[in-house]
Amino acid sequence: MKHLLLVFLSAVAIGSQAQGWQALGLTAINNETSTCLGTHQGVLYASNLTGGLRKSYDNGTSWTPIPVNGVAGQIKGFTSTGSRLYMFSEDGSASGYIYWSTDEGATWTADTTGMPPHAWIPGGHGNVGELHGYNGRLALICAGGDAYYVKAETDAAWQPVPWLAANDPGSFWSMGDTLMMHGGGAQSQGFAYTTDHGQSWVTPECVGLPDWYSGAVLKHDPLTGRIYSVGGSSIVIGPNLHYSDDLGATWTQIDLTSFLTIGASVWEFTHQVLDLHVHGPHIWLSCTNGQINTRPDLFHSSDGGATFVRDTVGLPEDPFGTYVMHDLMEKDGYVFAVANFNDVFRRELGPVGIADRTPSLALRMWPDPVSDRLFLAGEAITGARYLVRDAMGRPVLQGTLGQDHGIAVQALANGTYTVQLLDVAGRHSAQRFVKN
Repeated sequence: MKHLLLVFLSAVAIGSQAQGWQALGLTAINNETSTCLGTHQGVLYASNLTGGLRKSYDNGTSWTPIPVNGVAGQIKGFTSTGSRLYMFSEDGSASGYIYWSTDEGATWTADTTGMPPHAWIPGGHGNVGELHGYNGRLALICAGGDAYYVKAETDAAWQPVPWLAANDPGSFWSMGDTLMMHGGGAQSQGFAYTTDHGQSWVTPECVGLPDWYSGAVLKHDPLTGRIYSVGGSSIVIGPNLHYSDDLGATWTQIDLTSFLTIGASVWEFTHQVLDLHVHGPHIWLSCTNGQINTRPDLFHSSDGGATFVRDTVGLPEDPFGTYVMHDLMEKDGYVFAVANFNDVFRRELGPVGIADRTPSLALRMWPDPVSDRLFLAGEAITGARYLVRDAMGRPVLQGTLGQDHGIAVQALANGTYTVQLLDVAGRHSAQRFVKN
């Protein structure tokens, strides 16, 4: 009996450990510059000073070194667009560089033509603040608040976009061909978007965002199209998270005060949200900590932000109170995160993860093609939220299913659309239909 109890307890321990975070072996030395993580065409890429540039075909279980001949400085980040994997780096003089590869990192080509000059080093380039790739295009932010944009990955040179520079974006995100920006400019009210590759920008009213709001992180839920915004925390605004279902016209705040607080002054942050990952009702928030000999503060919600719990099993203890989990991303049934000054971590999407908590929803749809009203059928879908996207990925209709489970589509132009459905239990479905 005692033996059986020990076996049972061991099995429980192993199972608990399997649900926690697992280090992937790119361990950095203390106070080393942060590791960066990215993915391109199903391959995982990571880099730091200790491990160098590496790629993985098995989600981080094993890594293959990649030569970086001709690459200047230390690699700071990755992005993927079209056929190209992009990365950017910074040398000791804070000069920035951009490179791309189409052969999984075997060779790299510099893409620095047109980048803004270094503030005080002749011939140098401004440091890259963010490089965002989407649908064969890229958006770039360089040091000094100068924002640059290129329409296509194959363009020969970076070109400045005056409207972006005037509105000082802090980050970019995209859904299909819709490029969104976060910033603090007078025109943008903290948020704006373009559907024509930066030629013109829409500035929604942003009802619900606080005054003096400055966006820091922008993400969206791939199941529903809901946009999530993390703003720069302050003693006035506090730690905050907002979402919008109408491309920024209105925003709703998720209350974080039950587990996140700030200090007595604007400079005394006890917690500040720095990154997030969203999938259906599941939200991960990475926050600053400041407490030595504790694990990095990473919180998880499985109910759309109504409640949060710490998700830190398997993460390293922080001797300096400086670890922050960043580069949060999802791939092949795993959530990945990077602990600055430490390692890359992953966790299976198990009982507290999105795989088991957001099962697929069996759904039927008719008529197709449709001219007037689209009807859906499935188990307990009354009250489910729907989002209709056009062929470019832009939201065009949204709402809640009534008793007849119908969606009025007569106002839509003829073409192909996708309807996404998220029911009250967190189940999801996405199907295409033709409006004719």
